Amino acid sequence: MSLTVLRPRGVPRLPRAGLLLAVVLAVLLACAAGLCRGGLADRATTWIAQLAQAIPPFVLALVFIAVFSLRLGLPTGGVAPPGQEPTAGSLAVHLLLPATVMAISLLPWLVLNLRASMFDLLDSDAVLAARGRGEGAGRILVLEVLPGALLPFITVIGSRLGELITGALLVETVFGWPGIASAVIDSAVSADFALLAAVTACSALAVFLGNALADAGYLLLDPRVGDV
Repeated sequence: MSLTVLRPRGVPRLPRAGLLLAVVLAVLLACAAGLCRGGLADRATTWIAQLAQAIPPFVLALVFIAVFSLRLGLPTGGVAPPGQEPTAGSLAVHLLLPATVMAISLLPWLVLNLRASMFDLLDSDAVLAARGRGEGAGRILVLEVLPGALLPFITVIGSRLGELITGALLVETVFGWPGIASAVIDSAVSADFALLAAVTACSALAVFLGNALADAGYLLLDPRVGDV
């Protein structure tokens, strides 16, 4: 049994979609907190991150099914309606809930780290000089604060890849999404230890490569790190 069979061609990878959505949400929430430091948006961002950290991914997935599937009718299993071939529209609809659950499970560390980095830079001399020139808060945040805050943020993304793979196993199982969870479960049930070892080795390699690429990206964005 191969991983290609378990995840049909054209079906997006859930961990990739969840991570991308988590990064977008983390940047938006951290920017909102930076614009309203100590205010309602800042407190709401911290509260959302702490609440997301306290809820396990599989519990959050079950809550989403109860709220958005049983009450609102959104699909929760597979990649297309029964008996139909998957299309771009069906993939997007079926991916919505599992990708959102994945993003929320990854969000706490990302948004809290980015928020802390932005708050440190808001007290820097460059920001004080920009304020002295009369620049607006939004322009300062985008041009002065966010680029510097994204550097440690890249390293945090690489360090959370292990959590990404673990969360994908749980979320894919609950939502019936074809991917790494299918490979792990099927190999364990059928006693296919070769496939189980291959999946485990690939997962460990992905974590290693993710951290290495994050460090390399940090070095490319800020060459001064290599001189330390």
